Amino acid sequence: LSIHGEPIHEIYERVRTMRAGDAMSELPVTVAADDDVDTAVNKLVIHQIDHLPVVRPDGVPIGMLTRHDLLALLL
Repeated sequence: LSIHGEPIHEIYERVRTMRAGDAMSELPVTVAADDDVDTAVNKLVIHQIDHLPVVRPDGVPIGMLTRHDLLALLL
C-alpha cells in the first residue's frame, strides 16, 4: 500500500520518530473559559475541528472542549 506513491511502511518509519512539537498546530484555535457555547460551536464548525483547547485569559490551557462534550449537553 502507498499514499501519494510513497510506501506506507516508509511513511510510518518517518512519522514514528517525530516529536509532538513537529506535528502540532502552531496557532491552535482556542476558546476562553467564559465564552458562551455558541462561540465554541461556531469555532468548531468554521474551522472544521473536533477539539478546542480552553484557555485562561493569559492563554494558559485549562481544559479541552470537544464536539462530544457539546453533543452530550443536548442529550
